[in-house]
Amino acid sequence: MLHRFSSLVGTLNRNQPETEVKRRRLKPLIDEVAKGSTVITNERYHQRSVAGRSPCVLELSMTVRMTTGTTKVNRWILKAIQENPKAPMTTRYDVHTRMTKEIAICSKLFDAIGDYQKRVGIETTYFNSLFPHMVATRLNLTPTRSRPDRYCVIIYDDLDPLGYHFENACTGFDLPTAELLVKNLAFMHAIPIAMRLKNIFQFKESVMHMLNEVPDGTDIKDHYKQIYRDMRLGLDNQPELEPHMEKIQAWIELSQKFSWTSKVYDTLDWFTICHPRYSIRNIMVKRNEDGMPTESKILEPHRLEFNTGVKDLVYFMCTSIGTALLRDHFDDIIDVYHDHFITILLQHNVEIEQIERFSKEKLMNELNAMAPYTLADILYTLRTIICDGFDAKGEPILDRDYRVKFKDIILLFIAKQWITEIPTDPRPPGGPQPPGEPPRQGDPQGAAEIQIEGAQQALAQLLIGGDLLAPDQLQIHGEQQGAAALQLEDDPLPSCSEMQSFSEYPPTLCSPSTRSFI
Repeated sequence: MLHRFSSLVGTLNRNQPETEVKRRRLKPLIDEVAKGSTVITNERYHQRSVAGRSPCVLELSMTVRMTTGTTKVNRWILKAIQENPKAPMTTRYDVHTRMTKEIAICSKLFDAIGDYQKRVGIETTYFNSLFPHMVATRLNLTPTRSRPDRYCVIIYDDLDPLGYHFENACTGFDLPTAELLVKNLAFMHAIPIAMRLKNIFQFKESVMHMLNEVPDGTDIKDHYKQIYRDMRLGLDNQPELEPHMEKIQAWIELSQKFSWTSKVYDTLDWFTICHPRYSIRNIMVKRNEDGMPTESKILEPHRLEFNTGVKDLVYFMCTSIGTALLRDHFDDIIDVYHDHFITILLQHNVEIEQIERFSKEKLMNELNAMAPYTLADILYTLRTIICDGFDAKGEPILDRDYRVKFKDIILLFIAKQWITEIPTDPRPPGGPQPPGEPPRQGDPQGAAEIQIEGAQQALAQLLIGGDLLAPDQLQIHGEQQGAAALQLEDDPLPSCSEMQSFSEYPPTLCSPSTRSFI
């Protein structure tokens, strides 16, 4: 009789649907977070990412009973590997690399920068406060392995219940919100620069190896050539652009090459930790009862790279602020960024002599030099921010809204003299010159090389030249990372008519909150 009863119970248990906690073996992580044994009394989950995508993104809500008898409701966002045996090898490799990098950034890079801030006397706001709170991570179930398995998971706090929301991408941020966000951008850029100026060797050892390498490829795959061809629909039937058409097309062609292959820069001063997709798609904002912005969170931390910070600034302003507002307050927004940037350097005890390298004049020189090379990135992003729906293949339909914004951005670039004469490829003949290396015999000393004399040249090689990544460290290869990132993260975004309120914003893998983890 007892045997029959046991068999019946076993059959019932096998017929019960497997929960996400069991399927992904999350119970040990839940106990670790609770600092004790727990019992899950209620569990609900909702998939926020597109079916079949990896990493998949889940919204998980559960009621947990502690050993003390108290209960707690956890609302989390899970980012987990979803194995697809039919996916190409390069796609699966990119997913594993991305998850490995994101875990390293959230568990090691943020800690390294936070430790530096504590050493210089910072007691309140730390670098990781810019990003959602990471609850727990697990690379695999076998501690001795260094690669992700199918149980790899990253758990974040769900920002929705905490009062964070997305803004309407079709209208862009208002001025108070834009000012808050450029201050946060200056905060993100200034702290790593202060750390680098204080101790270059520590910065290299504890930070640099976890960031994307500066890509050094020259070829653009056919898939992306077609994307850029479609993107240029904004040039059709634009009488205001006709006098500049040849220059515009030349700059789009050159900037699309530099947007994800080689980078152009003359100095390392402004190089820092950057987020190349710092836009309205990847920023959640919290407001007070009066509707004023108080806080923000940046999504997709796996995108962090080592590059010049002014590219983030130009990209954010052109993709996330209304054109009229940007035209009227362009200089004001730059001033807000620079003033806060200098304030953060001073708070982190950077010497006045070193701060002089970051004057407003030098910021504008860097911005004017780099802005033209952000054009293709900006126009590409606008495809999924300003569009009139999506076709059967999920590609954005670039209609009137996109054409108007496209024209406004081009006219802004012309007004700022970022589009002037027809450009020439600044790289030396024979392909891009590796950063920090001496010029090849017969090559001109062009803009694609770092212009640093004497000891500074050696410093540049130490920073971004040579073999920075040891075999046992995370390696991100620019061309593969850029290609796979576009393949994995080009999910449709809603049209303007679909974005009437924050709550109507459909969470998808690559949309602002779900694209990286919600």
